[in-house]
Amino acid sequence: MTNTSRLCKLINRSLPYIMFAALFLVLSACGASKSDAPGRIPHVGFLSVSATPEFIEALREGLRDLGYIEDETIIIDWRVVSDRNELQGIAKEFVANEVDLIIAGGTKSVQAAMKETSTIPIVMTNSGDAVGTGLVASLARPGGNVTGSTQISPQLSAKRVQLLKEAIPNITNLAVLWNPDHPNTPRMFREIENAVAGFGLGLVSLEIFEESPNIEAAFNRAVESQAGAMLVLRDPLTIKHQQEIVDLAAANRIPAMYETMNFVNAGGLMLYGPSFEDLYRNAATFADKILRGSIPAEMPVEHPTTFDLVIHYKAAEALGLEFPEPFLIRTTKVIR
Repeated sequence: MTNTSRLCKLINRSLPYIMFAALFLVLSACGASKSDAPGRIPHVGFLSVSATPEFIEALREGLRDLGYIEDETIIIDWRVVSDRNELQGIAKEFVANEVDLIIAGGTKSVQAAMKETSTIPIVMTNSGDAVGTGLVASLARPGGNVTGSTQISPQLSAKRVQLLKEAIPNITNLAVLWNPDHPNTPRMFREIENAVAGFGLGLVSLEIFEESPNIEAAFNRAVESQAGAMLVLRDPLTIKHQQEIVDLAAANRIPAMYETMNFVNAGGLMLYGPSFEDLYRNAATFADKILRGSIPAEMPVEHPTTFDLVIHYKAAEALGLEFPEPFLIRTTKVIR
C-alpha cells in the first residue's frame, strides 16, 4: 500500500471525530454569554421608577464588594425616571443596545423589561408578589429570564397591624392609604383586611388613583371616620407624593406607619419593613452570578431576611405619643 493510500485511510477514519470536535467548539461558542468573551466589559442596564439615591448606592456598594469597578470592569446605564410611562422605551433601548443584564427596581420596571426580552437576564431588586404578577413561575424555580429578590415576606402586613396596635393600644379604626392600580397593593390590602379583623379593629380604605390622586380628600375621610392610625402602602404613586402624605398625616394628627425609610426621612412617624438597601445590595450578588454563567431560571427568588422598625422621635413628640416599653424594645433605630 502506498503512503498516499495509507494517508487517505487515516483521514477517512478520523473524519467523524474531527467533525464532532468542530461541532462541539461551535456549539460551545454559541452557548457562551457575551460577558464571557475575554477582555469584554459587561454592560448592565438599571431601570427603576422609585429607586432612591440610598438604594442605588447600596447596589453600587454590593458591586464594589464583589470586585467590580464602575466604568472599568463593568458599565452601568443608570435610568431612574419619575414617570412609569417612560419605562417601556428605556427597556426597549436596553435591548437594542444588547446589554448583558438588566437590573430592574420594582414590579413595573421588571414588567417593562419582560415585554422587550425573554433572553436577556433580568434581576429584580424588590418586586412585590412575583408569582401573582407573573414575573416568575415559582419562587423556588423562576423558569424564565427573571430572578432576584421580593420585598414580600409571609405575614408582613399582619406584623405591621400588630405593631401599630402595640404602639397605639387605644386605636379602634385603622386607615389604609393605597393605590388599587398598582399590581402589588390589592394583595397587601387583602392581607391587612384579614389582620385588622383578627385584632377586632375597624378598617377605613382610602383609595387614591394615578389619574387624580386627591390625597387631601383621602385624609379628610380618615378624619371623618375617626381613624386612630394609618398604614401607607408603598408604590410609585405614594412615593411621588410622600412629602404631601407625611405633611397631611402630621397636620391631621394621624399616626402613620410607612414601609420605607424615605417617608421617615421626610418626617414620617415610623416604618416597619424589609431593608431595601439590603435588597438592592443583594441584587449585586445575583448580577455577579449571572455574569459568571448562572442561569436565572434555576436561581431561586429570595425573601428579605432583615427588617427595620424605625421611629422618628420628633414626629412622635409632635403628636404627643409615648410608646409602650415592649414596642420601644423592638425598634432598630430612632431618628432624633
